[in-house]
Amino acid sequence: MVPALLEKLQRQEDLTEAEAAAAMVLDPAFLRLSRQFEAALATTERNLGEAAAELDRLLAQKRVELVADWREEQKLQKLTERHDARVDLEEARRTERALDELALARHRRNARKEGERGPSQST
Repeated sequence: MVPALLEKLQRQEDLTEAEAAAAMVLDPAFLRLSRQFEAALATTERNLGEAAAELDRLLAQKRVELVADWREEQKLQKLTERHDARVDLEEARRTERALDELALARHRRNARKEGERGPSQST
């Protein structure tokens, strides 16, 4: 927006100077003021260019930081998923072991009861 405004002001200044030149009323003070205005515009344009370049540099730096943060987040998410899968697997193993122990205890209890009844009572 600022460059467009500066460009518009420059065009207006050029038109004013051209009209003064056509009317043969070029005043040295007017020309000096005109050149100072052009110098101020050039300085403003240069400053804006430098500011834009600095913003581009900061934006690129921030983009690199965000990509690194995103990668770190992805890595942590994968580690969390792996941990959760290991926890689930370990829980399943413990449950399976407990069920096996219960089945074995039941088998032993049934075998003891069979032994207490004697061989003649079994069918």
